Amino acid sequence: MDVQAAIDASRLRPYDRQRVALEPPIGDGVRHPLVAMGHVLIEQPTVAFGGAQAIVRLPKGFAAGSDPRKDGMVVGC
Repeated sequence: MDVQAAIDASRLRPYDRQRVALEPPIGDGVRHPLVAMGHVLIEQPTVAFGGAQAIVRLPKGFAAGSDPRKDGMVVGC
């Protein structure tokens, strides 16, 4: 993944060994196996999964990404 794709990707948030929250885009193909393994899925608003801005140095220049979940932007000089 490039930096923006990694920031955009759906996230999970573990609370303990059993409880886990998944962002809404994560579908039943992941949810059902987790429940079958004994995990308890918790509903959380998207903002509960944090936010990110990142700048990556490349061999020739930089790449940057900013999280659409929250206000923010990436700035370099």
